[in-house]
Amino acid sequence: MLDTSDDISGELIFTVFGAIAKFQRQQIVKGTREVLDAARARGRVGGRPQALSRSPTRGSC
Repeated sequence: MLDTSDDISGELIFTVFGAIAKFQRQQIVKGTREVLDAARARGRVGGRPQALSRSPTRGSC
């Protein structure tokens, strides 16, 4: 367990780990956006397909 209550080195390590985690998250977001932008440029559209079409279905009133 990492005790940061009175140990300055523990607080430093905790801060460094937080900075690394933030950096990794930013890299993941950046990569995801680049891939989605490239897919959109190729004409791909993401998202869930519609469950029903716009035309009336059989059996509806």
